[in-house]
Amino acid sequence: MPQHEAPEAVAALHRTKSQLATVPTLGIDAIGVLQRASVTDGSVTAVNIAAEGGVSRASYYRSPVAPAIKEILSAPDIKRPKVDELKAEVARLRKKERALRQEHAAEVRELKDTTATYANQIQILSLRNAELERDAGKLRSQLSSSDGVVCALRPT
Repeated sequence: MPQHEAPEAVAALHRTKSQLATVPTLGIDAIGVLQRASVTDGSVTAVNIAAEGGVSRASYYRSPVAPAIKEILSAPDIKRPKVDELKAEVARLRKKERALRQEHAAEVRELKDTTATYANQIQILSLRNAELERDAGKLRSQLSSSDGVVCALRPT
């Protein structure tokens, strides 16, 4: 909706506000509902406006104010109540938190994989080191015995 249509919607709301007096069962003060919420969470929806006015949705939709309020609600340039702004901020922060949690989980998975890889390498190296120690022990025992096939190149 273009920006110049929003003031026309507000003017239409003011014009139709006078028509509310002719509908005594409706009793909706739409502008007041947008400013203070006592029954609902304060978000600007047609259902909440009807609830704040103490009328059914059907009565609200039949009222002469409904088209003007619908037009105002569809205007993106209209200043929304703090509740709506806070809900949008909460949604944005939850989305950001979800992204950060996913990023953190990916980092943790990567670190766990790296740790597992290092643990496997350490185990392999430990087994290889033990094998080399056994071989070195056999060679030392053959060097110390006179009947072995191994002889020292330099006398010790």
